Amino acid sequence: ITEIKDAEKIYPTLHDMLIVINKDKKIQLVNAELQKNLGYNKKQLMGQEVDILFDSDKNSENIFNFEKIKNLETQMITKNKEKIPVQISTKRLIDRNDEQNGLIIVVRDITEIKTSEQKLKRYVEKLEKNELAMISMLEDLKISEKNINNLNKNLEQKVKERSNEIEKLLKQKDEFIDQLSHDLKNPLTPLTTLLPIIKKKTQDEEVSELVDVAIRNTKYIKNLVKNTLHLARLNSPNTKLNYEEFNLLEKIQDIIKKNKLALEKNRIVLDLDFSQNLNIEADKLKIEELINNLISNSIKYSPKKSIIRIKAEDEDDFVKISISDEGVGMTEEQINHIFDEFYKIDESRSDYFSTGLGLTICKRIVEHHGGNIWADSMGPGKGSTFNFTLKKSQERS
Repeated sequence: ITEIKDAEKIYPTLHDMLIVINKDKKIQLVNAELQKNLGYNKKQLMGQEVDILFDSDKNSENIFNFEKIKNLETQMITKNKEKIPVQISTKRLIDRNDEQNGLIIVVRDITEIKTSEQKLKRYVEKLEKNELAMISMLEDLKISEKNINNLNKNLEQKVKERSNEIEKLLKQKDEFIDQLSHDLKNPLTPLTTLLPIIKKKTQDEEVSELVDVAIRNTKYIKNLVKNTLHLARLNSPNTKLNYEEFNLLEKIQDIIKKNKLALEKNRIVLDLDFSQNLNIEADKLKIEELINNLISNSIKYSPKKSIIRIKAEDEDDFVKISISDEGVGMTEEQINHIFDEFYKIDESRSDYFSTGLGLTICKRIVEHHGGNIWADSMGPGKGSTFNFTLKKSQERS
């Protein structure tokens, strides 16, 4: 049970609900996603019979018989007695004597899928008199059904992966993220192609607005998948760097040119405190990605007519680079989590370009080069400074 609790903390971006029951069918663990969706807190559920969470139909009876379940659709009951459609899969917990002593239940909320099916059905009815539109809609429906079937096929594998992750925690976490990103990448290709076509063909304003939402979210997911795959590769111990010697000041000046429009638009001044002869030996593309990410963040969170300062200092065998702004600043708690995966300072802001992985990727790049990265701030509204160190050119072995 302790390992399962630890695994739950490792996957804050997964939206499946998790329940663990003992052989007496009493709840031993629920994750935060279940508490949020059903309206309970953990204390209210611990030790309760698991059947209080499920609708009393024939499908849910299979759960309480400890049968192995794959992609079973049933309904759950919230604290307010509302019913939500779900899809469940289970895995038995076996003790050291090969005897069953509990059950892991993974629950997926399929409300959005059911709602989408209903919207698609209504849309088809509106287009019945238009033969070409009907054919197009039927093709889209087939694609949606195929995607749903693919998700169903992958659900059992994901349950198995999570069980392995419980046993091997951090190592399995990176493997899981890599697999998940690849699984999501394939269905995104037809979605990014077909959604604009659907928007162009539809005459219904309500449907057009829904398609706009789908297009925007698809672009966000595509960016998330790309960054997640990138991070998974950086997390691998087999990551190889292409070292070459180059002038750090020249590289930073190139990056500044790429951000010239954003700087001019916001009337932001860049103050460089750099040695002309500062050369390092590193992976040029990855260092460019690192610095560009930090400068872009400073521009993004800085007020207009402010100053961003970039400074380099010698520190024994390393060079320390600091990028300071006069922007929103951070609390001590935010500083402690700023390099965590999927962490965003302000979750209330609708930012479809931020995945919460940029600074995590920066951290991995610096660590692969044998350096350190950290952030400082005097508090909210007082700006932030991001510092990182890289080995000097002549010191890399």
